[in-house]
Amino acid sequence: MFHQKSTRPVLASIVALALIATSARASTSARGSGSLGKQLLASHAWLSVPAQRDHFGNARFLPLPAGTLDPDRNVYVGQEEATLKPNEGFFLPIFYWFGEKYGDGSADDPAFPAPADFLAAEVLITLDGEVILDSAEGLDDNYVDTTYYPNPIVYPEPTPYDSVSTYFVKGLCTQHGPMSPGTHELHLVITSDFIEGLAGFAGWDNTWTITVEK
Repeated sequence: MFHQKSTRPVLASIVALALIATSARASTSARGSGSLGKQLLASHAWLSVPAQRDHFGNARFLPLPAGTLDPDRNVYVGQEEATLKPNEGFFLPIFYWFGEKYGDGSADDPAFPAPADFLAAEVLITLDGEVILDSAEGLDDNYVDTTYYPNPIVYPEPTPYDSVSTYFVKGLCTQHGPMSPGTHELHLVITSDFIEGLAGFAGWDNTWTITVEK
């Protein structure tokens, strides 16, 4: 996850700012509407705001690994654990951006990044060794275009770079339905020239051990 002025890689290693909660809705953008857009709004709020709901519908949000940089590959590598109820699936942000407003009245451009900056990423996700998402087959169905909160998520105080709220999200994400009881392994690898040019590292390699309760 990134935001425009700080470009901090939350999916890779850094925890988001503490924010104040607000409800969410999808934008009227065709690609931003629907379940994935709503889930991305809710997931970002959960990552950013203490005590927010950790699910949307029956899709639970997966915790994001902190990760450490593998200098040979220039990617952050991390592991996490998650527990799901029998009727729950999961939602996972792959690589997304959130836009902010600032104390001087300016705001991040909702048109940036461009869709191509996300869709050109190389992504491979496997579940128990089986491929469930491969960017070689296209990422259009996993892309959420600029999607707005009904009201900005207002920060308790301005950040060091004078941002005062978050008002949109956009990016790549995926969801999966309920799985059989027991232990499952989810593995995500993403690399991107856009990420590397922006943040200096190429992406992340994360593994989740998911326990589904009986």
